[in-house]
Amino acid sequence: MSDKTQATQPSGEKPYLVYLIAMVAAVGGFLFGYDLSIISGVMLFMKPEFCLTPAQFGFAMASALLGCIAGPLLGGTLSDRWGRKWTLIFAGLLFAVGSIGTALAANIIQFELYRFWAAWAWDWRRLCRRCSLPKCRRRAFAGRW
Repeated sequence: MSDKTQATQPSGEKPYLVYLIAMVAAVGGFLFGYDLSIISGVMLFMKPEFCLTPAQFGFAMASALLGCIAGPLLGGTLSDRWGRKWTLIFAGLLFAVGSIGTALAANIIQFELYRFWAAWAWDWRRLCRRCSLPKCRRRAFAGRW
């Protein structure tokens, strides 16, 4: 009976690490959804602020979705070359710069480029995160969920 207990609870592992990583991943997904939905409130003020045509306005709204399409195209290659850890760190930094640049954009071209860049880095990070999360769980949790 004690052999079974030892097999399900390996010594020296930290069970809170799995929950912490899952919580950070969930909050990250929430923030990106919030970013995509918050643009609906900005739409009212963007058109008069930047004097946009309907085509420019549509492209400004779709630039994040185009970035999400482009993210996995390059993310896998760079993840193989640099490794997942450095790819995740670099993508996080790119996302931060893109988000700050979007907020401080002086014209619509800058807004679209930074928004594309932030979404590209986000989806690039999301691709690498999916590969990394299963490696962080404890062996005792394998097959439970």
